[in-house]
Amino acid sequence: MDEIIRLKPEFKIKKYGYEKGNYYIILEK
Repeated sequence: MDEIIRLKPEFKIKKYGYEKGNYYIILEK
């Protein structure tokens, strides 16, 4: 994945992956 995803410090990545041709990221505060 070429895109750099910048997150605010209060967000944590709960889950990420690749499904049905799409990337997805689930965030939690």
